[in-house]
Amino acid sequence: MPVLYSDITNFIGEFWAVSVTGYIMDGGPAFKNYHYSHDWIKENDPDVYDLITRYFPTEKWNYCPESR
Repeated sequence: MPVLYSDITNFIGEFWAVSVTGYIMDGGPAFKNYHYSHDWIKENDPDVYDLITRYFPTEKWNYCPESR
């Protein structure tokens, strides 16, 4: 069965959402298994890091202290 275009776009959208959530929360491995911090994304997925930093600040901030 061929993969439908909408199936691929849903996957890409979910990947982006997971990556941005990890970047914003910057919670470390206790938060989730991958894409969990600025540093992890920059080291392990530099292309995604470059894209995220076009839209979100690169300095660290305490967005959600309750999650730590």
